[in-house]
Amino acid sequence: MLAVLQGGGVGQVCAVVVRYFGGTKLGTGGLQRAYGDSVRQALTFLQSKTKIPMAAKTLACQYSQVDDVLHVITQAEGQVVEQEYLQQVQFSFLIPIAKLALVAQKLQTLSAGELRLKSLDSSITDNKLPG
Repeated sequence: MLAVLQGGGVGQVCAVVVRYFGGTKLGTGGLQRAYGDSVRQALTFLQSKTKIPMAAKTLACQYSQVDDVLHVITQAEGQVVEQEYLQQVQFSFLIPIAKLALVAQKLQTLSAGELRLKSLDSSITDNKLPG
């Protein structure tokens, strides 16, 4: 079963096979084939997606900049975790690490250097972040 999972190119998965004895002894090779085939069949139905390493960041902006900020985050396939509308708009979001520099550059360009990404503070706990 482990060999099939490792060869399937899938991570973070567990396989459990339950076999009730029905009077037929399969032997070691027969059990390996039966269990391996079961896992192979299950993998064909598995829905998976690639995990992308994300960086948690915060940003404060003016109300007039909200649409532009959301557009940049959406273009980078980021996820808004929290929005707070006070005197300024406070965003907490996740951005793919590979696109972090590009997002920071675009935000600075559209705001003439006014908008800067900050590391996410401890006020947002891990259980609020999608994982």
